[in-house]
Amino acid sequence: LLDGVYDTFNVGSFFRLGDAVGVKKIFLSGFSESPPNPKIFRASVGTVQWVDWEYVSNAKQVINSLKSFHPDLCITAVEQSENSIPLSACKLQLPQLIIVGSETHGVSKDILELCDQIVEFPMYGINNSMNVLSSAAMILGAMEFVMGNKLIK
Repeated sequence: LLDGVYDTFNVGSFFRLGDAVGVKKIFLSGFSESPPNPKIFRASVGTVQWVDWEYVSNAKQVINSLKSFHPDLCITAVEQSENSIPLSACKLQLPQLIIVGSETHGVSKDILELCDQIVEFPMYGINNSMNVLSSAAMILGAMEFVMGNKLIK
């Protein structure tokens, strides 16, 4: 779930990442740009045609709906927060909804309240945050490492 990710390169790249790891669906919400958009199409290298997606105006409603349909769904936000845990302590299980937020403001506070866990990556350099796409790739990579090919649809 992209909660207000507005950079078209990032949005398009999420389709490419989703295709690579076999995500079932990408939800776009808030002021996220959505297809059809030539910049998203170009950044996705055409994968926007193959990865299922939906724009949702109310992300909280979608999260609650998914949770009622999949009671064992683990809802994970990638965000810096006083409640965040390191990736090493994260529950890497399926089904999993991974939420990333806007490049400037992060995941909305009302969305964070619905999460089972908030994951943060340690930063050892002078920079204090990761790119939103890089963060999602790190958690999906960890899931692939732990679960093997079980991520595939």
